[in-house]
Amino acid sequence: MSRNDPTPNLKTFDWANAEYIARVLPGDSHVHSEWSWDAPRGDMERTAARAVELGVPTVAFTEHADWTHWNMHGATVQKGTSASVVDDVLIARPLEVDGYLGCIRLCRERFPQLQILSGVELSEPHLHPAETARLLASGDFDRVLGSVHTLLDLSRQGRVEVTVAYRQRPALDVVRGYLDEARQLAASDAPFAVLAHLDYPLRRPEYWREGPFDWLMVEDEARAVLEALAGSGRALEVNTRTPVPVTLLKWWHEAGGGAVSFGSDAHEPGRVARDFAAAAGLAEMCGYRSGDRLGDLWGRA
Repeated sequence: MSRNDPTPNLKTFDWANAEYIARVLPGDSHVHSEWSWDAPRGDMERTAARAVELGVPTVAFTEHADWTHWNMHGATVQKGTSASVVDDVLIARPLEVDGYLGCIRLCRERFPQLQILSGVELSEPHLHPAETARLLASGDFDRVLGSVHTLLDLSRQGRVEVTVAYRQRPALDVVRGYLDEARQLAASDAPFAVLAHLDYPLRRPEYWREGPFDWLMVEDEARAVLEALAGSGRALEVNTRTPVPVTLLKWWHEAGGGAVSFGSDAHEPGRVARDFAAAAGLAEMCGYRSGDRLGDLWGRA
């Protein structure tokens, strides 16, 4: 199918063999730099330079804000990660807002041809309303993501990151539990505009060892998240850390989802905007188009 063809019939299109490149390269609305506690190879200036080289119109540096303490159960953290592990519990470094916003200003001056947005990725903000309110009051953030990274710990009080949750539950139960937590976030009044990485439980081989994942196994749970999100007026992120889940995009459109955002979830400069042309092409096929202004989310065609 050529890039100039119209949006296909979604019920009959051959998704498995689709090759479609977007007419317009979207901005990357989910990027991390050295200001995120889990990005030891992050570098805002080098990431901005790489975005200019690629022709990406917009980059949003959505740094982590994680207030959930993770029970580690002996798991280790990436070398260079700026988090404390005390009594087998991970405590993330808070976002240094003033230093981060100062770095944003410097990069805007150095790269005037690139629209650079400030941002934050709120982890489980529905569980941390007071901390969320204080952070958002401390700075002017252009793009606010909401995400889920943890589930309840089944063996002791607290929560565990998804990789550890796979040690405690059957794999399919982890995905179902994650989707239920995402539904609660989407249905909450937490102050975020975009739901990030709904396919987070599937992004690394150690997360899912049972072959290619079939979203039909969790259709009811996934559709419940998307319906709650659409009803809230928020956007769904197309995250390119894993192959784009086209099934979710189709269901999002059917749920009345008004907009999509694109995020590489890059934690180092070389990964910014990866696979964006193909991901945006799939979004076009599912009925979404770029906005009229630079930095706009993609709305329904």
